[in-house]
Amino acid sequence: MLRGNWYFYVKGAGYDEYKLTTHTLTELQVTAFGTKKEHHYSAKSLSVVKFKKAYYVWSTKGTGISFGFNPGRVKVNGTYKPAIAVNGLSDKTLKSGKTSTAVGDVYTPFKTKKAYTIYF
Repeated sequence: MLRGNWYFYVKGAGYDEYKLTTHTLTELQVTAFGTKKEHHYSAKSLSVVKFKKAYYVWSTKGTGISFGFNPGRVKVNGTYKPAIAVNGLSDKTLKSGKTSTAVGDVYTPFKTKKAYTIYF
């Protein structure tokens, strides 16, 4: 469910991308001017814990990174598409049927120039 490329549009500043594979996590930040900043993490340097529906990832090598990935869906042109909320997770956002825009950044598997509300 979480594997693949996930995009978040930052209005006027470019976009962020997460690429999740079985053994790696790559974070890419692209500015509106085309400047790229990439961070690559391997399974050897990360720990992952699943809590309810969310996945928490943190560094075991002292790099100070930590992420929370919460799968959900967004409504696009009347149909639901998969999405993930990154960071800003809490137990309240994991309740079935809960919707929120304050759960962190909502990433979609397609590039967009719109902010979406995520449905859990």
